[in-house]
Amino acid sequence: MVVYPEKVIIALRPLGMAGLLHEMMPDAKIKKGQPTENTPLEITIPIKLKLHGGRKYITTPDGRDLAIARKPKYENNMIRAVGRGHQYLEMLEADPDLTIMKLAKREKLDHGYIAKTVRMTQLAPDIIEAILNGRQPYSLNLTDFMKPFPNSWEEQRQHFGF
Repeated sequence: MVVYPEKVIIALRPLGMAGLLHEMMPDAKIKKGQPTENTPLEITIPIKLKLHGGRKYITTPDGRDLAIARKPKYENNMIRAVGRGHQYLEMLEADPDLTIMKLAKREKLDHGYIAKTVRMTQLAPDIIEAILNGRQPYSLNLTDFMKPFPNSWEEQRQHFGF
């Protein structure tokens, strides 16, 4: 196997393993030509290297996590932000006179932070569930949620790499 910044090339023997890998990863491209027992079959998988917490992670070009079977990785700051977002939304809905600016002043927080955490309540339910269960992509962090993201749940899944 050879790893490049934009792709991984895997040479496989026997041919059956290549077919299995191609079934699991349809984006993989099989090098043309008829491999024999003596020549390996080369499969090229497009990747993207993403830096998170000082470590590099391999993702698909659209940002999906390639580490499917792994231990849960609980990101407490993301979990807290989801919880706070729901808490702030409930406060805002309970008091029609309360604004994000007033809430920020009362909580002694930046109004932008409150607005962004409230925005997290609009994430797709399965994304929130993945965060709470520690099953979000390894390369995903709280900063990704603090930036603008799509309203559509399907687009959110693609945007965040689910």
